[in-house]
Amino acid sequence: MVSRAQKEKAELFLKYHHGDEILVLLNSWDAGSSKLIEACGFKVVATTSMGSAEGETG
Repeated sequence: MVSRAQKEKAELFLKYHHGDEILVLLNSWDAGSSKLIEACGFKVVATTSMGSAEGETG
């Protein structure tokens, strides 16, 4: 079941997609970069869907 708060966030995100301004999504790597993006005034923050904190491989 979707909470009311989550539904409101989804509706706001959809509104940003259909607004007059271009929606810019900066990708955040961690909590610090998320806070920096927010402090710079961006409306939303993108995140990786398959992130890993294991470091470099190879």
